[in-house]
Amino acid sequence: MREKKRKLKKRKRIVRLIIIISFLLFFLSGMFMLVSVFIENTRTVNNKLDENISSNFSNDNSNQTNNPENLSSESYINYILEGGIHELPINGASGFASIDMNLYKEPSENQVVSEINQGQGFTILEEAGEWWKIKLNENIGWVMHKYCMVNLPILYLQ
Repeated sequence: MREKKRKLKKRKRIVRLIIIISFLLFFLSGMFMLVSVFIENTRTVNNKLDENISSNFSNDNSNQTNNPENLSSESYINYILEGGIHELPINGASGFASIDMNLYKEPSENQVVSEINQGQGFTILEEAGEWWKIKLNENIGWVMHKYCMVNLPILYLQ
């Protein structure tokens, strides 16, 4: 009788072990499938991006709008040559303070208008060298832009 119970317990353990192993194999095969699909989708997206980028920036003369030299002077503005240090226009963009800092009346550190807390947002009105003229709530003043971040617009290639 004892021998029979022992064999029955052993069979139950073996059956449990087989069920656990089959579950793990099923789970791992599913994970493998998910990873392989993810990798394939990533490759497909990367290939499409590469095709779009290469077609937009090809040296082909049929797409002359991507080359600033081929644009009329009215449609292309080189913002670096226009006096700003940023290639994209900053005026009208939104930004935020990366540290606690002061808002000054003029582009110098003489007269403080108010304080700006880290992460506080503002609108950039003008750029003058290392300074931005900003609007913060109802206050207008100047900050050193090296302590600020600008929220860049999303640019789409056409």
